Amino acid sequence: MTWSKRRFWGVVPGFLGAVALCLCCQTLLHSDEPKRVEWTYAPQQLRPFWEGTVMEGESVLFIKPTPQGEARASVLFPIEEVLSVTNSAGNVTYESGRDYNWKSGSREVTIPAGSRIPCSTPSDLRRP
Repeated sequence: MTWSKRRFWGVVPGFLGAVALCLCCQTLLHSDEPKRVEWTYAPQQLRPFWEGTVMEGESVLFIKPTPQGEARASVLFPIEEVLSVTNSAGNVTYESGRDYNWKSGSREVTIPAGSRIPCSTPSDLRRP
């Protein structure tokens, strides 16, 4: 064998070992991620919200004016009834009275002390 072929075959096992190590590390890093839920087509998900009477999937950001203050968020339309409140992934359902409060006819949702719903202060939303 020539010198270049010996050098090539001497480097290949090290290179393959490095690739295998990277793949193992990537698998370990992503093993804790939740499984992705496949989206399936449903006509009601693509219906314009102004054509219906139920608002689904409306996102809100709860802001506490001070660390000790009460967190609040506004929705687009006055609330007549709350069907459910979930986290963004949809795998945690929050309870009215325990995790959030609302008043009929109001556009505001408040978060009581001890709620499981995450809240932010204005300083959390600014760059350091």
